[in-house]
Amino acid sequence: MDAPPLSAPLDVGFDYTRSLGPVLGRFMTGLRDGRVLGGRTADGRIHVPPLEYDPVTHDPVTELVEVATTGTVTSWTWTDRPLDGQPLDRPFGWALIRLDGADTALLHAVDAGQRSQMRTGMRVSIRWAASRSGHIRDIECFEPAGVSAPALESDEDPVTIMTTPIRLAYTHTTSPEESRYLLALAEGQRRFQGRRQLSQVIEAGATMLLLGVTLGQSLRAVGLESQLYAVLLCGQALALLGYGVLRKLRVPFFGGAAFFVAGVLWLSVDPLMAANKWVLLGILGLLLVGVYVLLERRQEQLARAGRAWVERVSGWG
Repeated sequence: MDAPPLSAPLDVGFDYTRSLGPVLGRFMTGLRDGRVLGGRTADGRIHVPPLEYDPVTHDPVTELVEVATTGTVTSWTWTDRPLDGQPLDRPFGWALIRLDGADTALLHAVDAGQRSQMRTGMRVSIRWAASRSGHIRDIECFEPAGVSAPALESDEDPVTIMTTPIRLAYTHTTSPEESRYLLALAEGQRRFQGRRQLSQVIEAGATMLLLGVTLGQSLRAVGLESQLYAVLLCGQALALLGYGVLRKLRVPFFGGAAFFVAGVLWLSVDPLMAANKWVLLGILGLLLVGVYVLLERRQEQLARAGRAWVERVSGWG
């Protein structure tokens, strides 16, 4: 039996910002000031909202006229459960409203209280938002006809830019074919991860075998032979470290770095044993002071470089 289709909630959102141009800019400025403007086309009809171009002649619409803030419902539907982002948070009607003086209808919300109060032909008026900025939401909603608020005198600059938040939340359910495809991808990912873990174990074992043998020979030998094995170990470790960098593989990179440090330390044993201990302590003190000064002066730069390297290496295989 096939598994049930997969489903997951999806929430898509972004802020859509656009320049308005000469027609919609004047329309939005009018809304901010409590006035509604319509655009007159070549056939004499007044469109609300105004069109930017005449649908018949294709010429730019340049004449805007003010229409009333009251109108008539020409068609409507009722919303019992408003969604996030809609004009009202309680049941309301969506309606096409032809404002007095206009020849086309405007889609907006009507706060009628209940479904039984809504009807085609009912008279409504604009309820303006308490705070207006030059957006269609400056009309909070329409309500059964009453006395509309007068227009506001404003000395603010004309509205030229409008930002509208776009939000869409839904549950996506896949088709049976898409479900099988996604499940196959997930299964392939699990198998790939298992194989990748096995390959990392093999890489770690090969690294230990290759460099561990050389390190063991260096530790068992004495004198010049031991030093030669230590030099060979450093060369092998550097080659492995470079391979890890080029292929972006963590195991060869860190293994090579660790064995290179071990080789350098083993090369340093005999010279350190032969040197004067007081000279060594002085050199060590100078090194510590130098490290302290470097950390003190370059702390932020070193921290940023370290974080950058950690982020880079964490993405390697």
